[in-house]
Amino acid sequence: MDDVVFYLLIFAGALAVLIVVFAGVLTPVAGKWRDGNRVIELRQIAFWVTGRCEHSDGFEDFSGLVFFGRMRLHRSPHGDGLLSRLGYDPRVFDLVEGLPLAYFDFYLTEGDLVGTIERERLRFSYSPPQIESIVMLDKVDRTWRRD
Repeated sequence: MDDVVFYLLIFAGALAVLIVVFAGVLTPVAGKWRDGNRVIELRQIAFWVTGRCEHSDGFEDFSGLVFFGRMRLHRSPHGDGLLSRLGYDPRVFDLVEGLPLAYFDFYLTEGDLVGTIERERLRFSYSPPQIESIVMLDKVDRTWRRD
């Protein structure tokens, strides 16, 4: 009886892994996407998605998961020029660079990624520089189109 339970658990675990892998494969999102004037290049391995949007003064990294038509990503800014353009004080660049500051929740619909973005607003103190609080802003509708 113990052998049957053991093999059932092995089978259930293997089936769960296959479902997770194929859930991502069934939602192909790799490639170039346009979000207004931004071009985001996404790469995908099964359910894991990463990407990048290049700017003249830095770049934004994207990372997340995709399952059965739904994709969740976070976006992180990099580069002093980009952080300055986004309104951050140079004293807090080290705190903000690479920090996830926006979260996307998309559904793949007729070839477009349709969903929302939720951004963070950070408040700082400056001596020493540290993040005092993080406030989530209201979600805003967002659509990405294949480029």
